[in-house]
Amino acid sequence: MKIIVAKNVGFCFGVERAIRTVENLLNEGKRVVTDGEIVHNRQVMEDLLKKGLKISSDPTDGDVFVVRAHGIPEEKLEKLRKIYPEVVDLTCPIVFQLFRTAREYSSRGKLIVFGKRDHPEMVALMGYAPAIVTKKPFKTEEKNVVFLSQTTSSLDEYREFVSEMIKMNNFEKAIYLNTICPVTVEREREVKELSKICDLSVVVGGKHSSNTGKLFRLASRNSRAIWVESPDEIPEDVVKYGTVCVFSGTSTPVSLIETLLENWKRWRGSTMEPMEFNDEILNQYEPGEFRRGQIVKGTVIGKEEDGIVVDFGGKSEGFVPEGELIRPMDDYKIGEELTLQILNLNYEERSTLSEKRPIFRKTMEELRKLYEEGKPVKARIVSQAKGGYNVVLKGVVPAFLPGSHSLLKREEPFPREEIEVLILDMAHTRRGTRIVVSRKAIQERKVDEFFSEKKTGDVVECTVRRINPSGIEVEVSDGIRGFIPRSELSYDTRITPEDVVQVGQKVTAKIIELDKDRRSVVLSLKQLMPDPWNKVEEKYPVGKVVSGEVTSIHPFGFFVRLEPGVEGLVPRSEVFWGNSRKNLEDVVKVGDLVKVEVINVDRENRKLTLSYRKAKGDPWENIEDRYHVGNTVAGRVISIIRQGVFVELEEGIEGFVPISELSWKRVDSPEEVVKVGEKVKVKIMNLDKENRRLSLSIKRTQENPWKRALEELEKDSIVRGTVKKVVNSGVIVQVEEYDVEGFVPNNHLVSEPEEGKLLNLVVLRIDPDEIFGGRMILSEKRFEERMNIEEYKKKVEEESYQKSLGDLLKNGE
Repeated sequence: MKIIVAKNVGFCFGVERAIRTVENLLNEGKRVVTDGEIVHNRQVMEDLLKKGLKISSDPTDGDVFVVRAHGIPEEKLEKLRKIYPEVVDLTCPIVFQLFRTAREYSSRGKLIVFGKRDHPEMVALMGYAPAIVTKKPFKTEEKNVVFLSQTTSSLDEYREFVSEMIKMNNFEKAIYLNTICPVTVEREREVKELSKICDLSVVVGGKHSSNTGKLFRLASRNSRAIWVESPDEIPEDVVKYGTVCVFSGTSTPVSLIETLLENWKRWRGSTMEPMEFNDEILNQYEPGEFRRGQIVKGTVIGKEEDGIVVDFGGKSEGFVPEGELIRPMDDYKIGEELTLQILNLNYEERSTLSEKRPIFRKTMEELRKLYEEGKPVKARIVSQAKGGYNVVLKGVVPAFLPGSHSLLKREEPFPREEIEVLILDMAHTRRGTRIVVSRKAIQERKVDEFFSEKKTGDVVECTVRRINPSGIEVEVSDGIRGFIPRSELSYDTRITPEDVVQVGQKVTAKIIELDKDRRSVVLSLKQLMPDPWNKVEEKYPVGKVVSGEVTSIHPFGFFVRLEPGVEGLVPRSEVFWGNSRKNLEDVVKVGDLVKVEVINVDRENRKLTLSYRKAKGDPWENIEDRYHVGNTVAGRVISIIRQGVFVELEEGIEGFVPISELSWKRVDSPEEVVKVGEKVKVKIMNLDKENRRLSLSIKRTQENPWKRALEELEKDSIVRGTVKKVVNSGVIVQVEEYDVEGFVPNNHLVSEPEEGKLLNLVVLRIDPDEIFGGRMILSEKRFEERMNIEEYKKKVEEESYQKSLGDLLKNGE
């Protein structure tokens, strides 16, 4: 039988410290009280209880209260200090760091802790910060959360829990902190690896120890496993297994492992690996005496404002000041292992260590080599100084960065992240080596390399720094600025820079101009895109009807965008059927979606000619089916000229109403009868499809007022008329009782002509007229003559009557 004993067996540091402290207190004769098991191991607890340890909550039972490694709530600790003469806090440093981390991060989000809610460690944590403790993923409405773990949890299970939580919820911000004890993690790793090569895994530890139970479950995945609390529980047939691996929880003393192995040796001879395991185990927690300058391994167990706390295996914890760290403090994680040098030993309080010192000499050698080879080095600015900045190279070696070489403005805050610099000088002085570095030299080298290596046609990634109407300013790399003209943003000329990019955005562009002397770079985005004009003849053949958006309107026509980068012109002649006088804005508006027919493609000159009217169809094609001579239809006045008006019957169909067909009355100007935009009824007088002409009449849709006048009036009829207009040759009068006009020549006027004056007239002539309906010539002079004749006749009659009467009277006498 081959026996392999894990290197990490026996008590962990926290348990070991707790047991030895309790034993020392009991040996001093003190009455020691605690509130539970100091360690989850039956044999060890029985021994402590025999020595006088009491598990009680009664303050009269003891002089000293011992806080177990699990810790207790802070409020409870304060109460215990008031009722017990002495309280010894044996909270494990790693557990206590978990409590401090919970309190620190409780303001940054809801605490979600992976662990058992009733575990003493978790009960204690709840006294430091409110948290949700669970081992099962769940849905929550919380947006900002912080994940922590019980220090004895399985790292794999913790990571799986966090992964499931993130999948199930829509967190805006989730902080993940690894608070699992590094000793626990290391033991898990050993079990997972060694159990793969074993026929049997023996896990030794208390049956109610969660830490031991977790190791047992891990071992069971890869081999047959048994879980025992003491060597007595090992069956003798264990010797039948070829290879047996032995593991223990952190609550198991090394002595149990030794007893177990001695029993097996008595049962049957076997080889064991490693044979010197006892010394290895003890040396993990009881190293030889430390000395100043010694190089040690330290595990990060906490953070403070000015440094980090580490466990380096000494009797006290260690402290690494911020100035002795290589990286920014935020980069260090709890449980991380560091290589450190002891600067000062202090077992009662804290020992001081340095991360920088162990690698300083080696780093100086590396820096000198980089200086000689002219290679860049990482630097971090730590403070401003006279004339420049104090920096640290590779996190270890101090150097000076002159302001003129910093590429920084004095009034602006300096970057906190690492920067690249070149070493300009390494001079030996009495105080050591003085190093001067330059950030500017790095930039100048990169600029020279760029213009030496790059050529027109190369594709580069750059960052948008500024946007203006003429294009986009970009940063190709440190010190190299480029420009993308607006014309090179897209094949769509209507697009604006703001439509394409935002400040800070990363873009990929093609170099189209490179001027090494002027250090200028002109780039293009569109040349990395497919040119839509390459296949324009296939997509838009002549005769095809397509849809597009009206982008602009001009006196000569309007433009239509068929797709980004492809526009065509609709000439004015291809908008209307016939010689329309309408404004293009009355037909389409910018932004309208219209259908057009492709009538010409010129790919070489990137021109498309489109027809709006052909896509709509020729309204004259079947006009005779819709309009007949003699029909009365509705239309809209679209324009007025001196000779008449144009009336649109429908889009593309318009006709002309001569001035003579506007009204049965005399019309001097068409505006006297109609206005542009007015809806009117018209009668179709003539239709010429071949020449696309329609003759219309407005007045013939109304009854002819001359009809009654011609029936009732004749030559020598007497009428009255009001002067409507005075013209050179006479006056035009409105004939009373008839809605017609007549004309009185100047030589037939008696009185002075005046508009609005009422005249008594005699009809000289009245005739029908095909165009105007009728004509009437009137005379005021003839009316006066007639009146004079009538008066003369009357006078003669009166005189004749008087004479006859006189004769009668005379004869009668």
